[in-house]
Amino acid sequence: MSDRTKALIAIIVVSILWGTAGVSAKLLLHVLNPFVAAFYRFLIASLCILPFFLRTKKPKGYLKSLIPLSLLSAANIVFFYVGMTTTTANAATLVYAGTPLVTALLAKILIKEEVSRKKLLGVLIGLLGIIFIVVLPILGKQGELVGDLRGNIFILLGLFSWAIYTVTSKQYLSHHTYSPILMTSLNFFTVCIATLGIGLMTQQQFFPPEALTLRFLLLLIYTGVFVTFVTYGLFQWAIQHISATTASLKNYLEPVLGIYLNTLLLKETITGGFIVGSILVITGVVITTGTKLVEQVKKLLQKLFVESRA
Repeated sequence: MSDRTKALIAIIVVSILWGTAGVSAKLLLHVLNPFVAAFYRFLIASLCILPFFLRTKKPKGYLKSLIPLSLLSAANIVFFYVGMTTTTANAATLVYAGTPLVTALLAKILIKEEVSRKKLLGVLIGLLGIIFIVVLPILGKQGELVGDLRGNIFILLGLFSWAIYTVTSKQYLSHHTYSPILMTSLNFFTVCIATLGIGLMTQQQFFPPEALTLRFLLLLIYTGVFVTFVTYGLFQWAIQHISATTASLKNYLEPVLGIYLNTLLLKETITGGFIVGSILVITGVVITTGTKLVEQVKKLLQKLFVESRA
């Protein structure tokens, strides 16, 4: 099996694991404060990546360069967990599905990256869908179906934090040589320290009795290892062996799988308004990133079929 085929499989696995992020976050937040939940998740991920970090090359002055960047990643996690306390996992999944749209828009504004009229149209359609989902609580009932406006706004802030991180890290990588392991490690460490600090300052309970059960500890380990460490590692490896277009397959698979799992495991109901917003977001993402995707995935699947029969 070729590296390209393995990379496609890795992207699918990443999509499945990240698709469970909403479910795992909701379950963690039934017991833990948002900052404590984020701290434990990234503490476990930090311990997993520490051996790789210790062996990787560290350019002079890397902390001064990468810590401010990593704070954007930390802001994304904090906003996500705070938002998830009141909004639905489905709303969060769909808002984050718009990451390529917001990233394309910010790249045009911040680093003057060229965006075609077709991609700009996709961005506008997708952003309309995101805004629609965010304000759904105003248009209908607040509660378990669409979350609340406050939670949705925090999720949106998390999306913008991550998009700014993506655009800024692209600039950093064009001027500096930082390995993916180094950047990912600093992300994990920064989120871990930031959420620990916030949790201590706000006097949160780090060891509630409900968290000291085997079932809950297994959930924490799953979230830290598989939803965080494994996904980051697999995705970084995969994008070295396939095109960015094929890697964007994640943007289509993740929300579909995420919404299915949220509906199945959390019993979240999908409303008519949510469906309208979802169609707008997915349409925008397809227009913005999907020009060559179908053709490339078709070739990779054909190659996978041939290799499996060899």
